[in-house]
Parts: sequence; C-alpha cells; structure tokens
Amino acid sequence: MALELCSKWWWIIALSMLLAEETLGTGPKAIPTKAGEAICTLSKTLKDITPWATQQVEDGAAKITHLEMKLLEWQTKFIHSKPKGSGSEACKITGLLFRQVRKEIDKTREEVEKLEKEASKAAAFAANSAGRLDEFITVFANAQGSSKYCLGDDKAAKPEELKDCFSGTDFGEESLVDISERASEQEPNLDTNIDSIKHSKLSSHFTGYSSTTEAGCNLVKGTKKGILENTELEKSLWWGGGILTIGKAFGGEFNGSFIPGEIPAATKDKATWTADPATQVVHLKNASDTFKAFKAVQEKVKEKIESIEQKIQACLGGQESGENGTEQNATEPTVTTEQTPTSSTCFDNVAKIAADLKEKRALLARYQKVKGWIPPSSAYNAKIPFIHFGFLLTLL
Repeated sequence: MALELCSKWWWIIALSMLLAEETLGTGPKAIPTKAGEAICTLSKTLKDITPWATQQVEDGAAKITHLEMKLLEWQTKFIHSKPKGSGSEACKITGLLFRQVRKEIDKTREEVEKLEKEASKAAAFAANSAGRLDEFITVFANAQGSSKYCLGDDKAAKPEELKDCFSGTDFGEESLVDISERASEQEPNLDTNIDSIKHSKLSSHFTGYSSTTEAGCNLVKGTKKGILENTELEKSLWWGGGILTIGKAFGGEFNGSFIPGEIPAATKDKATWTADPATQVVHLKNASDTFKAFKAVQEKVKEKIESIEQKIQACLGGQESGENGTEQNATEPTVTTEQTPTSSTCFDNVAKIAADLKEKRALLARYQKVKGWIPPSSAYNAKIPFIHFGFLLTLL
C-alpha cells in the first residue's frame, strides 16, 4: 500500500515537472520589448546629435562676433576717454594690448571653424549609426504574424512601445522618427545610452519566462526552417552591426546557448548579445569617438572665449559695454567703478607702466651721456627693464 502511494506521488511530481516545462519552455524566442526600447532610445539620442552640435557651432560663432563688437566698442570708448596728444607711451602699449586680444579672437575663430568640421563628422557618424539601429528594429518589429513574432514579450510589440523609433501607428519606414531641426537643451547622453544596450543591462529580460517561448522567430534561428528554409547558415549572422549575432546552428531560443559576447564568440550553436557596444560595435564606437572629438574642441573654444572675456572685462574694471556710458547724458557725468581711485583697470596699469618705462629710458640716456657707450657684456642688463615690461604686459 505504501509503495503504491509513493508511486502515485512520483507520477504526480513527474507530471507537474513536465507540465511546467511545457508551459515555461526553455527560453524566449523573440527579442524582449525592453531590449527594443533601449535600442530605440539610443537611436533617438544619436539623431539628437546633429541639431545639438549644429547649435553649439552657431553659438560659438555668435560669441566670437559679440567679442569683436565689444572689443571695438571698448577700444573706441578708451580712445575718446583719453586727452588727445597725451600719453603716447600709454597709447602704444594699449594698442599692443588690443592687438594681442585681437589675435586671440582670430585664433578662437579658427577653432570655431574646426569645431564646425568636427560637428559635421559627428553628425554623419551618428546618423549612420541611428540608421543601422532603425533598420535592425524595423526588420524585427515587422516580422510578425497571427501568433509568431520576433520582437515582444507575451505578444508582439506595438509602435507606441517603441515611440523613440516610430512616431506613427505602424512600423513603416514613413513612421520612423526623423532627425529634428530643433536642438535639445541638454547635451545628448550618448555614452550612457550606448551602455544601456549591453548584455548585462538587458539579460534579465532575456531570461524571464513568458509566452515568448512560442514566438518562433526565424530571424534568430540559424538551423533549417529558420532564416533559411532548407539549410542552415554557412557562418554566423549579425544584426545591428553586431549587437545580436547568431551562430549557424543556433536553434532560436535565448537559453544557455545565448551568451554575452561579440561576433567571433557566436560559433556553431551559440548566439551573443554585445557585452561592450561602446568599443566592439564598430558603428557605435565611431559615433562615440567623433562626438567626443567634437566636445573636446568645443571645450577648448569655450575656455578661450572665457579667457578673452575676462581680459576685456578686466580692462574696463568689470563694467559691461553699454553700462553707465553709452546711454547717459554727456552733461550729467556718472561716477563709475572705472573712475574710483580704488578700482584700477588695465588701462590705468598701462599708463603706470608707460610712465615707469619713460623714466627708465631717461635714466639710461643720462647714464650713457655720463659714462659713454655701454659695452656688449652689459647689454643684457640694459634690456632688463624691457623684459620686465613684457612680463607685466602678459599679466594684464
């Protein structure tokens, strides 16, 4: 009796395990919706690079033009604020200072031109990469029938679930999200979104059990009755430039044969999902590298513009152009920070340096008149005041 009862229990357990295996299957047979969403988000980010980079170039050029106008305005203001015919040394030194800033502005404009070239490269590679991703998702999203599908969870994914790829109500090419003409306020977070599609970020969605075990996507099946009807693949096949790679004998189930890795690892019955898209998926690496190169030049332009702005503002004692000067009545003088004895500008410093230089030249002339010609061995010492002056000028 006990043996019969034990035997019945074993049959119940075995039947339960069989039913569980029938229900759960061995692994999904379609790309999960979350993986599709991550790829679409990355595609949208890549498309945002073109308008954003273009806007940065336009902003840089506008700032250079603004600096040129400010320099011209302040130069005119300085000339009119000094008595004519006086302070010739100060005028010479001031002219040198302006030429130095003018030269820096010209160099920065050259950097902006370089920035424009880098923007074109970044936009081209980003658009190419976005196209590769859109193609990948479009093919898998459209591969569906009454019960079979290649992208989805318990049922085929819908366009609204992939809104970063499709703006319409279907998966047609005309519904694909295009590159916007308006730049986003925030910098496209490319590196983070590239990182979000790697295997370690999406693996939980591939291992979850659902009715995707019945999806039966032939696009991920390398064996017969798969992507090829009467034969298996001759070698591995990759999708999205290497995001997903299926081996020639891969059975189409994302189970133990589905591993993190790159194209070379998808041998025979294996399939891989990229573990390091930032460096191993070529089109994504190119897009990332060119965008980083653009941002490096952009940072250099930004630093140079800030440096020039600080130099010009220091010359005016912190007073912005047009403040307390261009609009006030000439008959009603207003005391500004430039006029206070405690707030010296670089123009005041120039006058002091010029006066000091004039005094040293007079002293040198008197010395030569009394002592005569200065021998070559002493020539270096005679240049010290001029070297000192040059050093001071760089600090303005």
